[in-house]
Amino acid sequence: MRAALPLVLLTLAGTLPSATSLAPENPPTFTPALPVGVAATRATLTWTGPQPRSADGWYALGRQATRSGDHVRAAQAFLQAAALNPSAANWRAAGDAQVKLGDYEAATRAYGQAAARYRARGDDITARALEHQTAPYRQVLRTMLLTTRQTPDAPARLARLEPARGILLGAYVDASGVSGTPPALTPALRDFAVAFRYWQFTASTDPVKVFPGRFAQAVKANGGALHLALEPGMPLSSISDAIILRFARAAQGSGVPIFLRFASEMNDSQNAWSRDPALYRTTFARVARLVRAQAPTWRWSGCPCPVT
Repeated sequence: MRAALPLVLLTLAGTLPSATSLAPENPPTFTPALPVGVAATRATLTWTGPQPRSADGWYALGRQATRSGDHVRAAQAFLQAAALNPSAANWRAAGDAQVKLGDYEAATRAYGQAAARYRARGDDITARALEHQTAPYRQVLRTMLLTTRQTPDAPARLARLEPARGILLGAYVDASGVSGTPPALTPALRDFAVAFRYWQFTASTDPVKVFPGRFAQAVKANGGALHLALEPGMPLSSISDAIILRFARAAQGSGVPIFLRFASEMNDSQNAWSRDPALYRTTFARVARLVRAQAPTWRWSGCPCPVT
């Protein structure tokens, strides 16, 4: 949600007062100012001591407030420093303070300003590192209205959850989403056409571990399709043909339509299967060949990790 809550940037209201006018019994008040391209909310801050005259002074005050645990004061001091000197360091400190306050919208904006400053001076590596580090605080929400309409070329009869045109809507389903005997999806999940779940290859011959049969039964009873994110669950070199075939035969025997996503986010170094690209390619091709031989009607999907 990048554009919901704006930043508060503080500047002196009027000219800088002299040190003698800053008596504790009559502390000054600050009001927000609007740098180009940045919105602001109304806010005031009362300081009980002399006001810094420079960005460095405000930055030092922010550090002092941070050490004392006053994150509101720290955030406003760092933002004032950024207003006087919009450096990457000042914006980054402001973002860190906003995170302490739980204001992730403001933090996202501050970090974005910092990353822009890094790029402006040719330091794209630091900019990307900052964006990666602060990604958990950044969310994008898009609202879409999906409608269906019968068209001349649409099938005369559709399955219960099949749209006449467009996309199939799905939902992630964990163990709590299936209950009862025979197994059934919980009511909140029954209007989704596709049920998504993670699964792993296993060397075990236990049917419960080979394939999520109970989950597949519930999806089939609902008239939906199953989307499995199949993860190796072991080193790629340990995935034998027997392991692949055991999974494929059990899955095909379930009688439910399946979308299969094998070893996704292969470009994420945190995933063990990403570290040997040549082995990944040969293993993926072998899994695809053996699975297609058992279940030619399945559909395959891919999911690389986003790279910013």
